[in-house]
Amino acid sequence: MLERFSLAGKVAVVTGGSRGIGKAISLALAEAGADVVVASRSQASCDEVARQIEASGRRALAVSTDVSDEAQVQRLFAETAGQFGRVDILINNAGIDPVSKPAVEITLDEWNWIMAVNLTGTFLCCREAARHMMAGDGGSIVNISSTTPHSGVPWLTAYSASKGGVEALTKQLAVEWAPKRIRVNAVIPGVINTEMIQHVMQNETLLGKFLRRTPMRRHAEPEEVVGAVLLLASDAASYMTGAMIAVDGGCLAG
Repeated sequence: MLERFSLAGKVAVVTGGSRGIGKAISLALAEAGADVVVASRSQASCDEVARQIEASGRRALAVSTDVSDEAQVQRLFAETAGQFGRVDILINNAGIDPVSKPAVEITLDEWNWIMAVNLTGTFLCCREAARHMMAGDGGSIVNISSTTPHSGVPWLTAYSASKGGVEALTKQLAVEWAPKRIRVNAVIPGVINTEMIQHVMQNETLLGKFLRRTPMRRHAEPEEVVGAVLLLASDAASYMTGAMIAVDGGCLAG
């Protein structure tokens, strides 16, 4: 039974794969046996994670990619197919949260930027990955969401809306692509200690508010998100699609 968790022979693409949760996922996929394509906006950061993967004995490809740019997303998957001949797994982790302000102060440009990366970028990557998966043996897509759409967090309106859209997209594509042997699921992390939320981690008052909503009363490290992603990426989850797995210390159960 444990062999169903193996990713040996699989090719995985991880967006936002060079730091934080994405880096932890990239390294874990390689440890589980996959060859990994690391994509993010920073070529240098992608190269560094790719070197770590290759040092572990797996093949890697580093591709600088802005997921909000359709042409760059198409190039990402063309290079992946050209290098490895297939796409089996996509982890949509790329995301931004540059706007933390009252909703009435959010500009249209700020709103559009967050939607372009977090929601449209996820769609573009799903679409391109699916085109390759449909031509092959199917595959698994795992979208990284957030607890914010489920409870509402002041000053995170645009981010929360974008992640709510990601979850709706996940369910829609799961239903549409199930006959094509493509599974689409989502992981919902809670408070994870990453560079993106250092403004929260360093603010005792704000961090305390988040942790009071978390029954386990602590934040998580990026490596603690990895298990759910590996499950959904593997054949051990062969009958799971449209699922949302919370890795949130009990936040959504409270």
